[in-house]
Amino acid sequence: MTVCRALLLAPSILAAQVPIPEPTSRETFTVPVNHFDDSLNRPTFQMRVLRYSKYATETGPIFFYSGNEGSIDGFWANTGLPFAWAEEFGADVVFAEHRYYGESLPFGEDSFKNSSTIQYLRVEQALADYALFMTSYNKGAKKKVMVHGGSYGGILASFLRMKYPTVFDMAIAASAPIPQNFNMMSGGLTPFDFYKVVTEDAYNADKECPTLVREGFKQLENMFKSDSGRADVKSYRLCKVEYSAIIDDHYD
Repeated sequence: MTVCRALLLAPSILAAQVPIPEPTSRETFTVPVNHFDDSLNRPTFQMRVLRYSKYATETGPIFFYSGNEGSIDGFWANTGLPFAWAEEFGADVVFAEHRYYGESLPFGEDSFKNSSTIQYLRVEQALADYALFMTSYNKGAKKKVMVHGGSYGGILASFLRMKYPTVFDMAIAASAPIPQNFNMMSGGLTPFDFYKVVTEDAYNADKECPTLVREGFKQLENMFKSDSGRADVKSYRLCKVEYSAIIDDHYD
């Protein structure tokens, strides 16, 4: 029985109850900032990789988690399924961090400085990161690779299987809003339909909530129109990364 078929036929496991182990290794892998730049001296950066190889065997698969929008440590601590199956299938568990998140920053502290540095935060670049890494990582062993992902990470998992079928043999896309994304692109839905549902949900919780949020956004927009207002917004420090330059570039 093939690994992929065996996984499909495996008994149901309450993965959430499985203790999450510490990584057996923490590594980095060099990837280009722009995969579609063919120049010899194209810039690169280090992508973080976490591994758990306690149960890995020579014939077992690789369970690869396609990191999504956040530090890879958070996804490692909250993703039970690969660890629940690792011993049974002799799997090597590998998590890779999404570019521009956690410590995988293409331009270091300047990664969000302006539009020229943030322009490489794209799905096709992230997919190419993971494909390049797995091609190198699995080069000698040529193991079967199952890619895992949830939500946006689930979309990435599906796209990896479709775009790089010779690298990724199977994908588990948990809670991946793929139909919604395709419906938006095909005309079935618009990007505003999502926000309508969010607004209705907020209204059902508190009828005053949508009105207060709209008023808050209007106040922020008015603040952006003046130097003093923008200075006040920057002082809120809502994010860990400083977006001052982006705000200035847009409104100056």
